[in-house]
Amino acid sequence: MEQGKSHLLPPLWALYLGQALLGALAFAAFWWVHTRYHLPWEALTRVGPPGQVLAFGIGGGAGLIAFVAATYFLLLRRLPERFWFDPAVLALTELSGLHLVFLLLLTALIEETLFRAALQNLLLLRLGSVPVAIGAAAALFTGAHLRYLARPLLAGMALILGGALGWLYWYTGSLWTAVIAHFLYDLLAVQLLKKGWLLPKVPADLFARAALPEKEESQPGEGRLKG
Repeated sequence: MEQGKSHLLPPLWALYLGQALLGALAFAAFWWVHTRYHLPWEALTRVGPPGQVLAFGIGGGAGLIAFVAATYFLLLRRLPERFWFDPAVLALTELSGLHLVFLLLLTALIEETLFRAALQNLLLLRLGSVPVAIGAAAALFTGAHLRYLARPLLAGMALILGGALGWLYWYTGSLWTAVIAHFLYDLLAVQLLKKGWLLPKVPADLFARAALPEKEESQPGEGRLKG
């Protein structure tokens, strides 16, 4: 959609460099938990039964985007955008198909390695409570998306997303379940944005304002299965 160009997209090299740095952090975090607390490599590498992983991964991703879409149509679009909409996400709609798929897959893999394989397992080892570990890791996942913190409903949805991904990982025992669900959710969300869905009912200058810095934007005019 031509009017949907946010012009927020950084150079591709910057996007890939950012993912490389985050990937290094995620692997370092898992390595530390592995060496310090003897977390087995299987917590990162185990695939599990392919049918189970695909079913829970695809079902989880589709269920999450259905939840967000329903929340949007029933509630969010009736509320002021400052509570739930982050214009920065429009930058993703400018990525070409190949780069979009690759970057979203890379993002899902890296974030799930950091927040689920490393941090959630660390919290589970330290605290001994599955619900607390999943919830705390989801809270860290939400907090890492700093822009969401100024938008309460967006932060709430990110917390639900993080909790669901954490549960999928714990329940199936395969990180790939969470990676698939995370990737599918992000991919479907971008496609909905491209079609003009999940957007606030705002004046026509939304996409122009999306390119402004945050401070200017606010001025007047995000049991376990064994296999």
